[in-house]
Amino acid sequence: MDKLKRNKNLSIFLIILLVVGIIAGVLFSTVLNNQDKTLVTNYLNSFFNNINTNQFDYLDALFNTLGNNYIYIFMMWLLGISIVGIPLIIFMLFSKCFMLGFIIGAFIINYKLQGVLYAFLYVFPHQLLSLLMYLLLSLYALKVAFKILHSIYKKETINFGKMIRFYARILLLAICVLTVNTLYEIYVVPYLIKLVI
Repeated sequence: MDKLKRNKNLSIFLIILLVVGIIAGVLFSTVLNNQDKTLVTNYLNSFFNNINTNQFDYLDALFNTLGNNYIYIFMMWLLGISIVGIPLIIFMLFSKCFMLGFIIGAFIINYKLQGVLYAFLYVFPHQLLSLLMYLLLSLYALKVAFKILHSIYKKETINFGKMIRFYARILLLAICVLTVNTLYEIYVVPYLIKLVI
């Protein structure tokens, strides 16, 4: 019962962190100075122009996005098997949510009502699935880190092999989900945005 309560409290904490991260990202996009706003606008205009004129480099975008996603989840996973990783896992989840919130805010600020549609196309469904996957990975990474910390503090032995086998399955699930989401993001989202443009 105590274990269930700890898991529930940790899940609630991470969900609150996720929501706060997204809101902070949206708010940050509204308080940028004019120079930074111009940089963001130019980047977004260039992105849309590349899609519209068929100059979007799909292969380069695919390898960059996959590489970034894989590095991120491997780092988060590895941090779970170290005690010092606890604050870093929390920061990594927050920064992912913050970046998503920033992109949503940037779309809406720059393109007003049409920006809401762009933000929706960018977020739904793949970014939401990715966020849920990062949330799940963070939850299990923190659980593993806390279990190791607890066993050291209480001087108890744990079945490390069994724990790592289950934890490795979570990593494999994250890799599969993020690979599918990346393919959708690179090959489907630009097509949908082009239809809207």
